[in-house]
Amino acid sequence: RDEPDALRVVWLDVSQRRLEVTGPMADALFRACAQAHAAGDAGAGMPAALQILREASPLMTPSSRSQALVSLLTWCKEDELDCTFDVCNEISDQDRTPEVLAALSTTFSYFPSGASF
Repeated sequence: RDEPDALRVVWLDVSQRRLEVTGPMADALFRACAQAHAAGDAGAGMPAALQILREASPLMTPSSRSQALVSLLTWCKEDELDCTFDVCNEISDQDRTPEVLAALSTTFSYFPSGASF
């Protein structure tokens, strides 16, 4: 997280070694994606975070995956509507924990329609 340039190296190491990805680890990776994007890395940001989520899913417990989804939903803002729906598209029936549903509701409360789940 402190070195956004190391994001790809760290993720490659984790994925190649097939290490378990915890919720806090996913959150740190996602934050590094955001920081790298803010620093001008066009290949980072939400698209990179979603790719990490997809690649990390087999390495996560259901609880860790739910924590990762909550982290991504927390990151979503109204001006990133397309990204919000991209995150929503990653949510499976198994992911619909009370925490994920609450994050969905909070995320969509930013929108004028006031959609909730």
